[in-house]
Amino acid sequence: MSTNIKQLDISNTVVEAMPPSIRLCSNLVRLDLHRNRKFKRLTHLPPSITELNLSNTGIERIPDCIKDLHGLHTLTLFGCRRLTSLPEFPDSLTSLDAGDCESLETVFFPLNTSITHLDFTNCFKLGQHARRAIIQQAFFLGTAVLPGRQVPAEFDHRARGWSFLSWRRIIAQDYSCAVQGNFDVRKVSKFRKEHFFISHLLNFYTPGDRRQIVYKFSSISNDFDVIECGAKILKEESMEMSYESRSDQVIEVSQDNTEHNDPISCWSWLFFCFGLSDLRNATI
Repeated sequence: MSTNIKQLDISNTVVEAMPPSIRLCSNLVRLDLHRNRKFKRLTHLPPSITELNLSNTGIERIPDCIKDLHGLHTLTLFGCRRLTSLPEFPDSLTSLDAGDCESLETVFFPLNTSITHLDFTNCFKLGQHARRAIIQQAFFLGTAVLPGRQVPAEFDHRARGWSFLSWRRIIAQDYSCAVQGNFDVRKVSKFRKEHFFISHLLNFYTPGDRRQIVYKFSSISNDFDVIECGAKILKEESMEMSYESRSDQVIEVSQDNTEHNDPISCWSWLFFCFGLSDLRNATI
């Protein structure tokens, strides 16, 4: 095998481990090992790797040295049913798919992680600390899907079912956001129980604007029900301040200082749950 190779696909084979010589492939950026059921050990990876697909393999543990892959941005672990924990990942990682990792119990996200997409579909053994870590990560930077149906307390504006969210109290606090966006929730037909999806929209704030804020959720294909939805509105400066000083708790935002003369940005985090009433005949 040439050491200049950039992409390597050895999926659907009986490979059990990577040979030491793979580390000499200094230009290798994409490695696909999916559906190698006998593959159990991850070793000898070159630091040039940016995309790694281990989905539906027999891997039992992700080694701690994965944090040394400083160019890794996409890690796919879907269907790794023997994994029980996830280690610290490199700062470069932006997408993690751990769906159907049915034995997964613990995860670790450092404060400086850049992950913007988290998929923990059907990971029903996740512990409370792991769930909080996932929610916190989505709260700051991106999106997440994981089992559950109860809206976290941080989302202080809520509505039941498909109905809209309208918050006149926010207007009274001198907040105003204009919102437009679509979200694609993948693999809904694979949800075995209720799941919730967290995401954010970047909005803008205009002093003196008193328009009502409305969010409405719907399914184009009508393949799931929204049980409950909620949102949290944060101003940009509060977001930045909280991000710099965040600890083990999800951020709390003070609304005391709301008088500004210049337009500023604000962030909104949207949360909604999916029921199974329309999924009973779906293939799991």
